Amino acid sequence: MSKPDGLTFIGPSKIAAFIKQLAVEKFFGVGKVTAAKIKAMQLFTGADIKKLSENELVKHFGKSGHFYFDIVRGIDEREVQPDREKKSLAAEDTFLHDLTVIEDMHIELEKLASKVAERLDKYPLKGKTITLKVP
Repeated sequence: MSKPDGLTFIGPSKIAAFIKQLAVEKFFGVGKVTAAKIKAMQLFTGADIKKLSENELVKHFGKSGHFYFDIVRGIDEREVQPDREKKSLAAEDTFLHDLTVIEDMHIELEKLASKVAERLDKYPLKGKTITLKVP
């Protein structure tokens, strides 16, 4: 059953098959850098990740390994909050390599600012703080 917002409902009987074929970069909490690390281990889908023990996942990914172990098994203990008020809006990206040229940084920052602007057009929010996170 498709929802108007473009999301697709996946019933309980189909979750295991869906997770099994899901690409690693599509899992919640897996960004570009983590996806690249997982793929470097020759793991490309939920089924591939599921082959690893919880200890192996923790060894490679720290505390997040516990989450990955559960999530590829369809276990997610987070409470669903469907009607939660949206209080913030964000856009972020993780780069495979550090950006060292200021012009490259400007280009990427412009892309992120555009994403935030597009999202702001969809929600009646007012902002007073902008945060730029640089590790």
